Amino acid sequence: MKILIKTLSVAIAIFITATVSALPAPENTVVFGNAAKFTDFRIESMPMEKNISILKDDLQRQLTRSMQRYLPEGNTMQIKITDVDMAGQVVPGQQFRRVLQQLDKAQLSFSYRWLDAEGKLVLADEVKLSNRNLANIASQANKYSSSRFPYETVLFDRWLYRLTKG
Repeated sequence: MKILIKTLSVAIAIFITATVSALPAPENTVVFGNAAKFTDFRIESMPMEKNISILKDDLQRQLTRSMQRYLPEGNTMQIKITDVDMAGQVVPGQQFRRVLQQLDKAQLSFSYRWLDAEGKLVLADEVKLSNRNLANIASQANKYSSSRFPYETVLFDRWLYRLTKG
């Protein structure tokens, strides 16, 4: 009987170890609230649904890269975007363009959950990042010029750097 219990205990331990190691590693996630109601989330003269889809993909890609860059190894972050006010204003014409004026701002609002490598909650909060002096971050925004969110990405990078590096 003792041998059977010992054998069962070993089998259960092996099963649990194999199951836990087979679980996928947690990933950084970016999800969106109702993007159709965001303050300013438009770039082109196309149907709103297509516009939103393009912008969500772009912003999600930028924020995920930032999380990979700044979070400690094994840590993850779950973000829910609640509002976006893109830098500049859309100027209609033959081709929609986004133009920055002196007093324009970039704003990004979201909630987040930061988890350590063991999946334990490190921090969770709601955040509103905003900058009315875009000229001060223009040189940093240039490194994100392939994105539609260069200024918003700089705001997020600065926030995440301060959060993780203290």
